[in-house]
Amino acid sequence: MNKSSQWIPVSSIAFALLAVLPSHPACADEEERSGPASLSDGNLNLNLRYRYEFVDQDGFAKDAHASTLRTRLSYQSPDFSDFGFLIEFDDLRPGGNDLFNSTRNGNINRPIVADPEGTQVNQAFVSYKGFAKTVVRAGRQRITLDNHRFIGNVGWR
Repeated sequence: MNKSSQWIPVSSIAFALLAVLPSHPACADEEERSGPASLSDGNLNLNLRYRYEFVDQDGFAKDAHASTLRTRLSYQSPDFSDFGFLIEFDDLRPGGNDLFNSTRNGNINRPIVADPEGTQVNQAFVSYKGFAKTVVRAGRQRITLDNHRFIGNVGWR
C-alpha cells in the first residue's frame, strides 16, 4: 500500500457512528414521545465474512493461500417525512498469512487472488417513499436482477 492512500478501519467508523447517534430520553409511556424519530431508531448492522482460497497455477513455484476477512458495517436511518438514507462500508484485510498476490501486496511470486486490502463505501443513498408502491433511491446502491447472472453484486475479478 502506498503512503498517499490511508485506509480507515471499519471499527473506527463503527465507534464514530455509535457516538454520533443520539438516544431518546426515557419515556414512561411510548405514546408520550412526539416528533420525528431520532437516528438511534435506525438499523445498525455489522457483518463479518471469513474466506479462504487456494490457487495452484502453472508457472508459479509457490501456491497461493488467501485467507481474508471482510467486515461490512451499515446504517439504515428511520424515515423522516418519507425520506431516509443508508450508508454501508466494506473493509477487507488478510486474515493471517499473506501468501497470495492481491495485486497490491507485492507478492508477485504467487498466483493472483484479487482481494486487495482496503476500506471503501459500498452503498450510500437517499431514499424517498412518498409515492404509492414506489421507492425512489439516489446514490450508490446494490442492484441485483433475477439470479444475478447478468446484473448482480458479485465483485468480478
